[in-house]
Amino acid sequence: MAGKYACFYQEMENDDVAGNGPKALEYLRSKEKVVPPFYQEDFSSSVLGHDGSVIIKYSAKLDL
Repeated sequence: MAGKYACFYQEMENDDVAGNGPKALEYLRSKEKVVPPFYQEDFSSSVLGHDGSVIIKYSAKLDL
């Protein structure tokens, strides 16, 4: 969907990914006015030197 988006990346333990979505959405809403849907992307990557840690991208369209 065309528009401007806000996003942020977060490093976390793989086991915490499933339950972190609501906290991430609350954080994003505290910074910008966003509209659904809220996207969560798992890069299936690992962070060197941080066993079990992954990078997640959260994003949502701005309500301008």
